[in-house]
Amino acid sequence: MNFNQFREAGLRNLKKAKTEPGFSVSHPGERVIRTANLGFNFHSIHGPEYRAYDKVADKTPKNKSIQNVPLSDLHTSQYSVNAAHVAHHLNSGETDQIPQVTKYRGRTWVDDGHHRIAAFMLGGATHMPMTVSEQ
Repeated sequence: MNFNQFREAGLRNLKKAKTEPGFSVSHPGERVIRTANLGFNFHSIHGPEYRAYDKVADKTPKNKSIQNVPLSDLHTSQYSVNAAHVAHHLNSGETDQIPQVTKYRGRTWVDDGHHRIAAFMLGGATHMPMTVSEQ
């Protein structure tokens, strides 16, 4: 699939995605998509899985590498992504920054790049290159 096909598929799927009003004070009225509706494995910040990960998330990783990560393996505590930011990533084709994830206790947690990952998911990708830290 070339970039134009990827972008067109992503924008089509973005239009179909169920959005809801955002709750950001700084960006009132923006539409958001729940991360769980995109295929992320969502965990509440109050749940035991996230609390255990959060204790080690900022520590220096054992090693770091760039890997092609299956999108179905991703776990997050971020409730939603801004639909306009996802559209920006679909339209821009920016590839200079890749998402950051941390592997901890058999799970791959997203540290940075939720909107870029959402764009890849909507574009039909099953894997994405990411900087992977291991704890």
